[in-house]
Amino acid sequence: MVTKYSFDLPSSIPIFPLSGALLFPFGRLPLNIFEPRYIAMIDMALANDRFVGMIQPKTGEDDLGRGYPYMYDIGCLGRISTFVENDIDQYSIILSGYSRFKIVEEVPSLNKWKTVIVDYSSFVNDLENIGSQSFSRESFLRIVQEYFLIHGMAGPWDSIRELDVATLIAFIVMEVPFSPHEKQAILECESITEQSLMLQSLMEMEIYQKGKPESERHH
Repeated sequence: MVTKYSFDLPSSIPIFPLSGALLFPFGRLPLNIFEPRYIAMIDMALANDRFVGMIQPKTGEDDLGRGYPYMYDIGCLGRISTFVENDIDQYSIILSGYSRFKIVEEVPSLNKWKTVIVDYSSFVNDLENIGSQSFSRESFLRIVQEYFLIHGMAGPWDSIRELDVATLIAFIVMEVPFSPHEKQAILECESITEQSLMLQSLMEMEIYQKGKPESERHH
């Protein structure tokens, strides 16, 4: 196991598959849970250590009945930091990101959700909020503002400017309308530096494309 603060990160975790909704270390992901099998999973997590793994299906659909090869093998461990039981059929929760993991194998279970054995050893730096010396906050935020503008998105800029690098990257990746495949590629980057560079490159590419005449955009 790997230690973060006073916790031991669990080697066996339930997983919640959701296309496009990635959790990053030091990120916070709000979720509405309403499907019965995942309501039961959250009940179980709340009764224990509150840990849940977020993972993306490769197909964009929940094909987990066919086994984990239909999922990406890298996801992020989250811990339920807040929850509201809206009624007997729905939870509103916030997952706080801890560490990325790689799936090792599925655990046989009678539960309707999947439980897997995971390995955190490739992501030991996720447990420390380490910034990037090469990260230019002002340059990055200029690109983010331009990207948000072309998508008609509003950003809480005063709050965003106060975020540390890891939390800032996690927040932006979860907000931008990238494809699930693009978000997965950012999640799998080795370091915060590489994540920020890929994120900025993808935003710049789209800004450039949007700024070209329509006749040139697909050539």
